[in-house]
Amino acid sequence: MSRMLLRGITAGLVVLMACDKPAADSSPAVAESSAQATPVARAAAVDLCSLVTEAEAEGILGKSLAAPQKQRGGDCWYMKEGGSDFGDVEFILSFISAYPRSEAEFHSFVAEQVKDMNESMKKAGVGMAQYTAEPARDVGAPAYFIDPGLYVLKGNRILAVGLGGTKGVEIAKVALARLP
Repeated sequence: MSRMLLRGITAGLVVLMACDKPAADSSPAVAESSAQATPVARAAAVDLCSLVTEAEAEGILGKSLAAPQKQRGGDCWYMKEGGSDFGDVEFILSFISAYPRSEAEFHSFVAEQVKDMNESMKKAGVGMAQYTAEPARDVGAPAYFIDPGLYVLKGNRILAVGLGGTKGVEIAKVALARLP
């Protein structure tokens, strides 16, 4: 992955995570769902690194990778072979903290995320194109591309795949097959 593309992915993921509001700031339905479901405990129960093996990731990306690395917050980093820091990350799997109860709530959440990301970029004075949410139809679940990655709804969880395009879709399909 080129350094410039990686910097773009890094910036996008930072914005995605920074804009990911706690449920109390979200719609009442999402907040109510979160209060009932103890979302942190449920998301933590899934080891994201168990959803896509090193061999599967290598097959999809067409290159050698290091073993998946579980991060302190539960995210899973897939780095290039011999990689040792964030600059060597090929893609990331993570959960978004919102817990929608329906596809409609997921669609609303995604629209709100895009709006918040664009407002954050504007406030920061970053001169970049506006973020958009584009449906990702081939995932097998409700999903949206939000540059540089993919948001996928499975049950009442939102899986974020820090990789776009057809390779992001393939990673998502493998992960979804193992996600309870």
